[in-house]
Order: sequence, then structure tokens, then C-alpha cells
Amino acid sequence: METIKERIVCVLGKSQQSGHLFLTSDELCKETIALLNKKGIEANKSTVQKAVLNLVLEARLHEDGGKIYLPKKLYNRIRNSKTNQDNDSRNAH
Repeated sequence: METIKERIVCVLGKSQQSGHLFLTSDELCKETIALLNKKGIEANKSTVQKAVLNLVLEARLHEDGGKIYLPKKLYNRIRNSKTNQDNDSRNAH
């Protein structure tokens, strides 16, 4: 399970480097399975979903409505920034 978790974090890290703030659960599963298979490791969607859930429970990932974020503090910073922007735009009117 640790290898799968490491690959999930790797996939999200590469996605973040490409400018994506999150991946959907389905995208993350698909990309992680492809990476694992490339490394000769058999995995299926259920196994990857279980590993994602474990990472969320360990507070190493954040899930919100099927969107998976890495790391949680980045998610909070983005969310707070958006809330502040929304408040600023409301106060400007």
C-alpha cells in the first residue's frame, strides 16, 4: 500500500507542477494506475481509491467534492484567498 500511496503523491505533485491545483478522483486513479502499471505494479481503481482515502485520513491529502488536493495547507491557502477575494469584491460594491 505504501508504494501506491507514494505514486499517488507523485502523480499529484507532477500535476501541481503542470499548473493544476487538484485532480478529480477519477483522473487521479487513472493516472496512478497507469504509472504503477508502467513500473510493473498491478493495481486497480478500488486499490487506488482505498489508498487515497488513507492519505486523506492521514491528512496528507485533502478531498473536497471528488477533487483531490496536495498538500492540505495549499488547499486552505487557496480557499482562504478566494474567500478574501470574494469578500473584497462584495465590499467594493
